[in-house]
Amino acid sequence: MGTTMIEVPDGSLYFWCYTQGLKHIPFSEMYTAIRSAGKDLRPKDIQNYWNGWYRSDLYGGEDSVWVVRSRTYEKPGLLPLLEYRMMPIQYMGNMVEERWVPCNKDNKPMVKWGQGCMSLVDASSWPNQVYLAENNRGCSRIIIDCDGDHGDKLDLETILFLARYIPKTHVLYKDKMVTDYPGYEASGISDPASFHLSFMVDRIIPTMHFPKAGIDIIGNKENTLRYLKTKSWNGRQPVHLDEETWDEIRGYIKLRERR
Repeated sequence: MGTTMIEVPDGSLYFWCYTQGLKHIPFSEMYTAIRSAGKDLRPKDIQNYWNGWYRSDLYGGEDSVWVVRSRTYEKPGLLPLLEYRMMPIQYMGNMVEERWVPCNKDNKPMVKWGQGCMSLVDASSWPNQVYLAENNRGCSRIIIDCDGDHGDKLDLETILFLARYIPKTHVLYKDKMVTDYPGYEASGISDPASFHLSFMVDRIIPTMHFPKAGIDIIGNKENTLRYLKTKSWNGRQPVHLDEETWDEIRGYIKLRERR
């Protein structure tokens, strides 16, 4: 069976690539057609192809690659990293462009984000928007959320365990350090009590909550918001999540869950 001929436009390929992504035209076929037409792809053309692909898949129905799950999250247990399904599109570093949600002064979403999100510019321009959140679904990223300040007292064990990754990867954190909390002034712990560690992944990982460990995993399988509010950034880019790091975090959660 022959390959369907793809007609390449004479002008800019930017929006045309977006359309090819929406149609789920295989990237290899699109690339071959472009090269045959004597044209070159720019990085932003490639990004827009994946934007179109994800735009089509991200909010699709039961036949979509990314099936929307209920808001009552499953907790299947933490599997070894390589046992999770590979992402259907192997484009490491991809971040869905239209993943942003405007939030009000109470940090509540102002749109029905489960049915579609916005670009950063559009979300930031939403009337009366104060804060932002982002939907992690479909992104090549997961977030390890340290909830060290949830409860009657700080969870110093979890804070110290996860804080060792702060110098290694992308982190958003509350400006309130452990020593800023009443009763912990003399602890000598200068780490934040609550923070988000971001890691790039090539696997589809569900969102999971582990209250006994004080850890949430914000995965990329379901619609899941990460709220930014007034968090600060440590200035680092997210690193790829390797098996060793995943096993360390997985082992710690299992240890805490057994107590």
